Amino acid sequence: TFKSPKSTQTTYKMIWMSDIQLVACGIYNANEVLIVDKLNETDLVIVGGDFAFDEGSTTTGLNWNTFFNRFEIISAYVPVTYTPGNHEAPPGIGYNGFLSDTAGTNSGSPDPVAYYSYDWSIVHIISLNTAIPLAPMVAWVLSDLAAVNRTKTPFILVYYHVPDILMKEDMTVYYELGFAFDFYNVSLVISGHVHQWVRSCEIVRDSTTTSHCQSYPTLNNVTNEYTYDLTSGTVYAIAGVTGQCYATFQPFTSNFSLINLEDKWGVAELDVDEELQTMSFQFTDQVDGAILDKYTLRYEEIILAANETVIANETVIANETVIANE
Repeated sequence: TFKSPKSTQTTYKMIWMSDIQLVACGIYNANEVLIVDKLNETDLVIVGGDFAFDEGSTTTGLNWNTFFNRFEIISAYVPVTYTPGNHEAPPGIGYNGFLSDTAGTNSGSPDPVAYYSYDWSIVHIISLNTAIPLAPMVAWVLSDLAAVNRTKTPFILVYYHVPDILMKEDMTVYYELGFAFDFYNVSLVISGHVHQWVRSCEIVRDSTTTSHCQSYPTLNNVTNEYTYDLTSGTVYAIAGVTGQCYATFQPFTSNFSLINLEDKWGVAELDVDEELQTMSFQFTDQVDGAILDKYTLRYEEIILAANETVIANETVIANETVIANE
């Protein structure tokens, strides 16, 4: 039974799980145990893909069933949303096998099982799907972003499995929607797939082939935490750190990454404070519970646009207005 938020509740916690790699990581994963310990203070769980893993054999469907059965200890008490990963579309089964085991939300999406959106506290969340072609999603994403009420949900979080601008394995989402993410001030994009923790500067796209760091976070030397005062760009993060027993890390470098933790596993937590109007993301070490990285996003002003038209790879802006601290 889900617990409804108290009417006086102003802080919310989301747990991000990605690349859990069931089967490769055995019956119980130490990070899942840590997450279960946090259930009393958790309001939402997002699974960022690669639920099950068995080297692409045709038994993956059985592994999904095992995952969902075991995951009931979490999903019975806390809402869980997801995006599929590449291991949800393995050879011999394909993506449709995974769809038969899952159900989506009703958010106006033409395919609410595959991609969807919802409001959570002061955050509008969009779940995209890198296991299927992006083209059917583009028009829906643009209309969804245009409809966001930034006075109600000043933050926009987008998540999908395969990262792009930080990894450049598949740049499809960034090429098609990067300008729209900038225009609508998407706050944070989270991906998995790469088994490490990465965060970027505030990235703004310049053209179809170039981007730059719009701003950098400031460090509090006392708390060792970073703060981003967002303007017109987006912070991109990779958090494929849940499946602690998976043997290989995937080190890489990016012109936009400010931190790469390549040898740690743990729990990723996103905290929202409605009174402070902040959204914080942190990575906790599974071994000793130490906070390995924590950063807070906030806006000094939110840019809203009226009568605008956004087309993939092109933005036309008219009658732009700026509303401060709303």
